Amino acid sequence: AAMQYTLAGNAEGIVIYKFDRFARSIVDGAKMLQELQEVGKHLVSATEAIDTTSLMGDFLVKLFFLLAEFERNRIKERQEDGIAEARAAGQHVGGQARYGWKISEGKMFEVSEEQKVIQLIKTKKESGQTWQQIADSLNQSHKTRTGKDWSWLGIKRVVRAA
Repeated sequence: AAMQYTLAGNAEGIVIYKFDRFARSIVDGAKMLQELQEVGKHLVSATEAIDTTSLMGDFLVKLFFLLAEFERNRIKERQEDGIAEARAAGQHVGGQARYGWKISEGKMFEVSEEQKVIQLIKTKKESGQTWQQIADSLNQSHKTRTGKDWSWLGIKRVVRAA
């Protein structure tokens, strides 16, 4: 919103807290900085005294964008590693347990009755039944975890998550 407002000529520039918070990607940051510079607008940091109109200032700002991108990717990598490690240790990693599983003391455990329903769904699908036919059949004998009727979409999601 600030970019469009400024590029439309409604402001002299954009004031940000820190350059590395303006963009988390070198490509995005450099592109937006160039767009501002092309129309004579300025990008100013409230906490960093860098003249973005000079060659050295332009270099430093782009370096900040690059470091921000590196930091974002490192955080993402550590998060993914932590999630994979927790899953490998059998720990639950956020959200509700999918159908066929339960959470107890932070660990995932199979729910045998629900696992049987999942296998039944897969068998029916492999035999050529449509998702709706499977839902209609299941609703005669099995309800969802919350006691409701199955929908064709709910059954499809259960199979995909299994």
